[in-house]
This record gives sequence, structure tokens and C-alpha cells, in this order.
Amino acid sequence: MTPDPKRIGARIRAARERLGRNKNQMAREIGTSWQHVDRWEKGKTIPASDSLKKLAEYLGVSVDHLLDAEAADTPSEPEALAEFLASYAPRDLSGIELDWLRRAPLGADATPGRYVDLLRALRAGGALIVPVGERPESEAPRPRSGTHAKVDRDEALARSKKRS
Repeated sequence: MTPDPKRIGARIRAARERLGRNKNQMAREIGTSWQHVDRWEKGKTIPASDSLKKLAEYLGVSVDHLLDAEAADTPSEPEALAEFLASYAPRDLSGIELDWLRRAPLGADATPGRYVDLLRALRAGGALIVPVGERPESEAPRPRSGTHAKVDRDEALARSKKRS
């Protein structure tokens, strides 16, 4: 069965929007032009196999998800992760980080603030899942310099309280 370019485009667009990226940002980060991204999302063309691999890695989905006409258009995500992505995720959240957050073994009581903490730990090189408040201050991950914006937990929680 031939893949449907419109469905592939819809999946690419939905995943890109979940990351909070525009077409130009995504194009630069995967090494193509925004026109290619635009054609893919409108279903005018199907990405080449090497582009599909780059897209899947960047978007934090599988190539099968992008191509499978029978799969759901959006992956099921915990409510706390969906809120984190919509309201608190930094603009430079990578597909690899998103995939890591999706696979984090958090229970049903997870909060968007917990995802903020996990992302901080991941970016600090700690990538350990330690419950909030159980890590001694002396062992707290130190912020590192780099290209990623820092996640300010207090600011994220303040925004959450304003929305309530």
C-alpha cells in the first residue's frame, strides 16, 4: 500500500507543533529548507528515506509512526506531559529529549513540574530519576553552559498557578 502524503504531512505538522517549532526552525535543525517542510506538511511530497529518519529522530517519533496510515494521528501522552509541552517546555527541546521524557517511568500522579525537574536533570547530565526533594542539595545537578535554555522550575510553577 502506498503511503498517503496528506496523512504523513499531518503527522509531521502535529509532531512539529507539539515541539513548539515553526517550519523554518525545524528545517534548519534537520538540515533542509522550510520549503521542503512546507511541501511535506501539505502532502505535496513525501520525504526521502534519509529525511524521514532525520524527521523521526528530531520529532521524537518512529519512522513507522510517520508512514503508518492506520496509526493514530497523535500519540497518547500523559496529561502532565501534554501540559508540560504546551506550557513549560523550552523552545529548544530536542526530539531526543522529548522521547526520553515520554519514556520516563512516572506514575499517574506526575505533574508538569516533575517533567521540568526531569529535563533539568537530563540537561545537567544527571538523567537520574530521583523524586523531588529526595536529592540532597550537595548532590543537586549543577547548571551547565551550552546551547540549551535553562528550565526555571519556579517560573514554570508560578505560571501554572496563574493559569489555575
